[in-house]
Amino acid sequence: MSQNSPDLSHIAKARPLLSQDEKKQLSEHLKQNGLLVENWLDKKLASLEANTKSQLLSAMRYSLLNGGKRVRASLILETARLFEIKDDITLPLAAAIECMHAYSLIHDDLPAMDDDDIRRGKPTNHIAFDEATAILAGDGLQSLAFEIIAEHAALPDHNKVKIIQKLAYSSGISGMCEGQMLDMEGYHDNEKNLESIHHIQSLKTGALFSFCLYAGGVLGNANKDQHIDLQLYADKIGFLFQVQDDILDHTSTADILGKTAGKDAEQNKQTAISVLGLAEAQILASQLYSDAIQACEKLPNEGDMLSHIAQYILCRDH
Repeated sequence: MSQNSPDLSHIAKARPLLSQDEKKQLSEHLKQNGLLVENWLDKKLASLEANTKSQLLSAMRYSLLNGGKRVRASLILETARLFEIKDDITLPLAAAIECMHAYSLIHDDLPAMDDDDIRRGKPTNHIAFDEATAILAGDGLQSLAFEIIAEHAALPDHNKVKIIQKLAYSSGISGMCEGQMLDMEGYHDNEKNLESIHHIQSLKTGALFSFCLYAGGVLGNANKDQHIDLQLYADKIGFLFQVQDDILDHTSTADILGKTAGKDAEQNKQTAISVLGLAEAQILASQLYSDAIQACEKLPNEGDMLSHIAQYILCRDH
């Protein structure tokens, strides 16, 4: 067992864990989801080329199609699939969340923010281009996310409004942006506790996860109880994703992560590791995974791929 892998034997009693072959199949399945979204985005960006003469589109393309796990896109796709919604309806929303996520990464990496030089194993956008271009590339991707949803011809207007409102809420001062601000303000906070960490992650990371489950549920005409379960699942895996990030930042290397390792401790950031230590953080990750699985139980097919994605998040190594 690797240093960053929690003991899952107690969880296996509630639901069988995936075998190694099943894990490989899941990884391939998620990779195919990513390719579907990337192909859609590539065509979308190509359609914009006639309207730009600057390097802005190149900078946007650089970060948007620079690999990544596409977990958020998969969450939308798999939630909608639970309700038998076809991918051609869901793909624009999966593409939109990837635009929003890419924007957030570009801005997070800026010298004024986390000041990172590496993202997904390549120079960050402001290193590959320049700082001003990176800022504008992030701005362009944020706008593109809303444009994609607004022009989705197969999406009824009443659902379009719901989804655009939720994305605005999740990415702005009530969500991701506020989380990033609190994260920066908390670099030297001596009163570190798990509650504050959960609050920050629920905004910085969890808000976009919440959007993904909400959007998939809206497409599938989920009922009130199903929306509640989807949002509970989103909260658990959003926190799980961040806790696992904290564990990996503490235990892994830049070569494996594709980004700078050890920056959390260097910047005295509030993390699950700084509050709980490694062993307790791993126990927390296991509990969050178990809670996410439980939230899936009343969904169609017991959440099917959503439960597998939860295990993927728990066991990921980068």
